[in-house]
Amino acid sequence: MWASIHAKRFSSDVKVATVASHPGDDRAYKIRHAGITAVVEPGAASSEFAGTMLAGDWLLTAPIRKGETCATVPRVLVIDVVTRCEEGVDDPR
Repeated sequence: MWASIHAKRFSSDVKVATVASHPGDDRAYKIRHAGITAVVEPGAASSEFAGTMLAGDWLLTAPIRKGETCATVPRVLVIDVVTRCEEGVDDPR
């Protein structure tokens, strides 16, 4: 699965803090973004992408499980990305 997050939708101040598998998803994902590759295991968060811009291309891969085929694998694979504002940028709240 390939996902592209368009820069015009997010300020360049929005940076990645952590990346995790979505609750209830027991797949491990190999994720590539901003020249970094990391594996995110179910129920775990990764800080490997911390400090990278949210905008840009994200490549998610997950192995097809026993009994699955390309036709039966879920059409939507989800990861959760927690973000933060770039250091030194005032929080308007």
